[in-house]
Formats: sequence, C-alpha cells, structure tokens
Amino acid sequence: MLSYIDNGTPKIWTGEPVNGVWHPPEIDRCWSDADLNAAGIYRVQDFTVPQGQVISGAPTYTLTGSVVVQTYATAPAPTRPVPAPPPGSGSSVVA
Repeated sequence: MLSYIDNGTPKIWTGEPVNGVWHPPEIDRCWSDADLNAAGIYRVQDFTVPQGQVISGAPTYTLTGSVVVQTYATAPAPTRPVPAPPPGSGSSVVA
C-alpha cells in the first residue's frame, strides 16, 4: 500500500496525480523507496493488532521518516464465556 501527503495529511494513494504528476500503478513493485519518496509517495507500514486486543476505530496514518505508519485504536478482546456442561453429564465447572 502506498500513501502521499495532501496538505500535510497522509492519504492512501489510489492512482491520482501526486504533485501534479501521474504515476503508473506498478510503481510499488518497480520503484525503490528513495524513488518513491522523491516523487512524494511513501510505503505504508501495516498495523499489527497486539495479542489480546481488537481494533476499535478507523485507521490513522502518520509520516514517520520515509514511511507512513498505519495505526488503529485498540481495546481488550472480549473474553469467551466457558460453556456449561450439558445437563446430566455429572460435570461441574469450578471457577
């Protein structure tokens, strides 16, 4: 995924002109990071959800050095209830 800066805000690049220049869609595979950055385009570092968390909001993008970092607000993952044993099974759940 690629991004560009529009009025100081990182936006996901979907093929529109950047700084007045149209670029072919395959630049993410063919261009070096330095060439992309020189054109005002940046690779996006994908967000990894921390273990035990779930995404709880929309993504935000921040230019950090020569990459745009994707982040999300997270919240603790819901716990799954322990199912009760079937009636008559003779089992009991000890908490």
